[in-house]
Amino acid sequence: MADDHDECPGKGKDLVRLGDPEGGRLCPFIRHRADCSVQTGFLRKVREGEPILAGAIELGNPQGDGVYEVLSEVPPMVRESPGPAKVATDAYRDGWDGIFGKRTVGEA
Repeated sequence: MADDHDECPGKGKDLVRLGDPEGGRLCPFIRHRADCSVQTGFLRKVREGEPILAGAIELGNPQGDGVYEVLSEVPPMVRESPGPAKVATDAYRDGWDGIFGKRTVGEA
């Protein structure tokens, strides 16, 4: 009996085949993972200052015919809690007091 994964492209490699960019920014892809599962979607280049909401992958050198090997993967960012980021920590407050001194209420 033939192995179920005989038709899997790359056999054990994580490969991405890119399509033609749509609108100059998004590029459709088909990803054949090392475990022979398949993922489809759109890729865009990561730009400095923009959030990475859906994760990111680093592509290696072209393998030919729009196929690239996936070198690494950054998972999507997950927020710990809803609401704005906490910026005033105890260490921040201690440093503030050390530099500017403690405020005294009622002093003019």
